[in-house]
Amino acid sequence: ARCGRGEIVASQQELIHVLHSMGINCRFLGRVRSAINAEIQTIERGNKSVQLRERLKFIGQMLLTQMVARVHKAKIRRELRELGTSSKQAVIARIVKSLNTALGAKMALENLPMYMPRKKKALRPMSIGGDSNEGGGG
Repeated sequence: ARCGRGEIVASQQELIHVLHSMGINCRFLGRVRSAINAEIQTIERGNKSVQLRERLKFIGQMLLTQMVARVHKAKIRRELRELGTSSKQAVIARIVKSLNTALGAKMALENLPMYMPRKKKALRPMSIGGDSNEGGGG
């Protein structure tokens, strides 16, 4: 999609870069999206360019995705600060719980497998067509 200055925006990062280059801070993403939605409605009332309307809808969707992601990232960071531990297991459990809550997952956290670092096993050669107990052939 193209922005007002002719830049082609294909990713979230490019969108934020374009907004910053226009002097728009990310805290104004909601206002930018509202302005885009108002423009979309104007286009629809005037039966103007369908292509422009679709570009604006795409940019509006990217803005919404960016806003939700930023809010959730801030929420997870706050929760991790409040957790007060750097235990990998506790951090992962908190992130999983937060994402499950945000995404509406009904799975209980207690039923989720916890991340446990595994010891690296030495690779052993596998025989081709050898012993069937080894899992290599037969």
